[in-house]
Amino acid sequence: MPTFRLSNLRTLRLALPAPALINTICFFETPNLASLDIHPYSDAEGIADAVISLVSRSKCQNTLRHLHLHNSDLFITEVQLSSLLRGLPFITHLTLDGIPSGIIEGAFRILSATPSIDDPFKLEVLELRALPEPFRLWLITGYIPGTKNQHEGVDFLDEPRAPIFTNLKRVDVTHQPMTFQGSFMDDDVEEAGALKELGVVINVGPWENPST
Repeated sequence: MPTFRLSNLRTLRLALPAPALINTICFFETPNLASLDIHPYSDAEGIADAVISLVSRSKCQNTLRHLHLHNSDLFITEVQLSSLLRGLPFITHLTLDGIPSGIIEGAFRILSATPSIDDPFKLEVLELRALPEPFRLWLITGYIPGTKNQHEGVDFLDEPRAPIFTNLKRVDVTHQPMTFQGSFMDDDVEEAGALKELGVVINVGPWENPST
C-alpha cells in the first residue's frame, strides 16, 4: 500500500468515524511526530493496532511523546486501551478525555498484571479530562511506587497492584461535580498527601461543560 511521508509533521489531529480514522492513518508515515490527538466517533476496535502500526511504520518512537485520546460515541474497552498503552511505553504525556474511570483503572490493572521489564512506561504527565463520574485517587494510586496499593471495600482493588508508572511527576484531573459526600475526602486527602511526599503534583477539580 502506498503511503504519504510527512517528514515535517509534528502534531497530528484526527476526528473521524473509527473506520475512516483507521483507513486514514494507514496511509501516513510521520517520522518526526511528537503529538497524536485522535477522536474516533464510533467503536474503538482496531484503533490500537492502527496507531501502533503507524508508529512502527514511521519509526517515530524517539519523537512521539504525547497521546490524546477522546471519547464521545467511543466505546473503548479495558483491553483495547491497555493494548494501545502497552504499544506506546515511550510516551511521556497521556491525555484521556471523557473515558470512564472504570475503563481507565481496568486498563491500568491489565498492564500491572503483566508489566514489561524491557519496555517500562516513561509516563511523566497523566491528564484525565471530563471524567463522567466523581474522581477517586485510588484510580491511580498503587500504580505509582510508594503509594497504597490495596483498598478494602473496593472489590476489584482488593489485590495488590504492581507500580508501573515509575516516572510520574504530575496528574491533572477534571471530573463531574461532586453530588455526594462521605469517605471521599478521608481517603483521598491521605493519598494526595502521599503523592505530594513522593514529588507528584496533583490537580483535581470539577469540569464545566461548555455546551451548558
